[in-house]
Amino acid sequence: MDITYEAEKLNKIIRESKEYNQYVYTRNALKSHEELYSRYVEFKRRNNSIQNYGSENIYDDMMQLAYENDELIHNTLVSDFIGAENKLQMLMQNVLKRLMEGIEFDNLD
Repeated sequence: MDITYEAEKLNKIIRESKEYNQYVYTRNALKSHEELYSRYVEFKRRNNSIQNYGSENIYDDMMQLAYENDELIHNTLVSDFIGAENKLQMLMQNVLKRLMEGIEFDNLD
């Protein structure tokens, strides 16, 4: 069995999935509005920065970010894209979880 070939088949299946196609559709719709897309990218960058690098007041920082971007987050194009992105991420997490089941790595601790 050629694992690389099987991975390519899985890649094709994922690209044909409703989750991936909805993600692409909503991403393209959002990108077609350059100013809105630019605002979303900045929001996402700040969101990731707060979550990944933290601060003393992560909760407060996240609430402030949400407050500052309330109109953006509730824009239909943005919220549709966020929903589609979340569904695709959940699909990919489930796929990776299934791929890793039963595979054991030695812990070098």
